[in-house]
Amino acid sequence: MKIRVGIVDDEAPALKRICKVLSDYDKVSIEGIHTDPALLLMEAEAGKFDLVLLDMEMAVMHGLELGRRIYAIRPKVQIVYITAFQQYAHQAFDVEALDYIMKPVTKESIGRALNRFVARQSLAMPSRTMKAVIKCFGWFRVETEHGVLVKFRNSKSRELLALLFINRGSPVSKSKIIEALWSGKDVERAQVNLHSTVYQLRKDLEQHGLLDIVEQDKGEGGSYRLKAPPLRDEWTQFADLCGTYRTDQNIRFAREAVQLYHEGFLKEHDWEWAAAAKLKAESDFHAMLEAVIHYELSGGHYADALPYLYQMVASNPYHEEYQARIIAAHLLEHDPLAAEAHYDKISRLFQEDLGDPPSFTLRQVAVNPEKYMHT
Repeated sequence: MKIRVGIVDDEAPALKRICKVLSDYDKVSIEGIHTDPALLLMEAEAGKFDLVLLDMEMAVMHGLELGRRIYAIRPKVQIVYITAFQQYAHQAFDVEALDYIMKPVTKESIGRALNRFVARQSLAMPSRTMKAVIKCFGWFRVETEHGVLVKFRNSKSRELLALLFINRGSPVSKSKIIEALWSGKDVERAQVNLHSTVYQLRKDLEQHGLLDIVEQDKGEGGSYRLKAPPLRDEWTQFADLCGTYRTDQNIRFAREAVQLYHEGFLKEHDWEWAAAAKLKAESDFHAMLEAVIHYELSGGHYADALPYLYQMVASNPYHEEYQARIIAAHLLEHDPLAAEAHYDKISRLFQEDLGDPPSFTLRQVAVNPEKYMHT
C-alpha cells in the first residue's frame, strides 16, 4: 500500500522541488499539491492523506497553525515540517511532528522522513512493553532485548529518559521537566532545549528499533510520559527482591538485592531531581545489607560476613560498631595481622577526620571478639 502524501508550500518552485524528490519513491502517491493551506486542510479533513509535508513560513497561515488544525481533526495523519529556519524546527515538536526538514529539500531528508513514517506504521498493534532493559545501578543505561547498548547522542537525552522512567509511566509536565533539567535557564531557551532533546531521544531510541516510546500530551500545558514499561528494569527488580525478603525472610533475596545494588542507584549521575529515589534505594540497600550481616554473624560465618561488613563501612567509614566487627571477624578467623592492619587504618582515619581515635582499642576487641558480633 502506497503512502498518500499531501504537500503545501506557497512558493511554486519549492513545491516543484519537493514533488521531484518524492517522485523517486515508488511507495509514495502524491494526492494533493497546494499553495493554499486552506485547500490542503479541506482535503486532510476528508481523509485523503497519510502524511503531509507542510511549509512553515506561509503568508496566509503559518505551518504550525495548519499542523495543529490537521492534528485536531485527523490525529493519525503524520506531519513533517519543511523550514528554512532552525528555530521553527524546534517548535515543530509542539505539534507531535514526525520529522522536520531543512530547506533545500534533499533526497536524504525526504528518505529519512519516509523511513520514520514506515517505522511508525509498522506498529499496527501497540506493544504493552518497551522492548528494552533499563539498568540504573551505576550508570543509567538502556539495552535492547538483544543486549545492544543504546547510545545517547547527548547527556540530556539520557537524563530525560531517566526522569520519565522514574515516574513509572505517569505524565511529567513540561514545566517540571524544564525545572529538573534546565533549572534557572531562560524559559524560551529551555523550551527549545526540551523540544530538541525530545527529538534527539526519539531518534536515539528509534535507531535501536525502540519506536513510539515517548508520548506527548498537549493538554494543560503539555506533558511527556513513557508509553510502556521496559521488559525488565533493575529498579523494579531491586524493589521486588527487598519486598520478597521482608515477606518470606529468605536470606537469598536480601543477598541478591545487595549484589544488584552494587555501585549504587544512579550512582554516576548528580541529578538533583533523583535525590529522593536515590535516598529510598540507599535505605533499602542498607536494610538488606544489615539482614545479610546479621545472618552470617549469627551463624558464625565470619569469613562470609567480611565482604558485607566492608560494604557497610564503605558508605559510612565512621560507624564504630561495624568497624569493630570487621576487626573481631578477622580475629575469629585467626588473622590477627589483618585485624591489626584494619585497626591502624581506621585509627588514622578517625584521628585525621574527627580529631580522636576510635572509642575502642584493638586490645579490647581481642579480649572478647565474640562480644562485638552481637547484632
